[in-house]
Amino acid sequence: MQALNKRINNQTECCIGDFSVNGFPLCNVLEPPYGYKNDRGKQAIEPDVYDLVPYFSPKFGCVVPLMTVNETTGEDETAHRYEIHYGNSSADTDDCSVLGIAHDNIEDWVSNSRANWQNFMERFFLPATRNQCIKILNGVENLSDMAKWELKILHNLAPSVDEKCTYEIVNSFS
Repeated sequence: MQALNKRINNQTECCIGDFSVNGFPLCNVLEPPYGYKNDRGKQAIEPDVYDLVPYFSPKFGCVVPLMTVNETTGEDETAHRYEIHYGNSSADTDDCSVLGIAHDNIEDWVSNSRANWQNFMERFFLPATRNQCIKILNGVENLSDMAKWELKILHNLAPSVDEKCTYEIVNSFS
């Protein structure tokens, strides 16, 4: 199974993407802007392949998909947690992505977020966590870079003795 978050509209306070699973459009994604910080000092994470794991979110009181991103500044390495959850506005996207339906006339808003997030969790994410590891490819800037990232995905998805890795989420920017 493959999911794709194609970043389509980078704005001052957020970035909106189209989210699909196995080529079927599912919903939109709202996340911090890519390439610069918004007024709250947040920005989308850098392009790379990340593990996506189930995580109990104290804020939401339920299991959410989580990316752990290690950032190195100087000699220190810091792990940041990026959740995929429900919400409506760019204010809900601090270090995370929100699933929902975007509207052309509202710049930083998605609606029906809880229903779209729950649909993704029940139909795709939770069943995949039962017997597969999950990877996310985050932040491909253009489709010409896809070949480079596809090689990295294949390398990172090579199963070990104890796991099956056939599920990934691809996050791209066109």
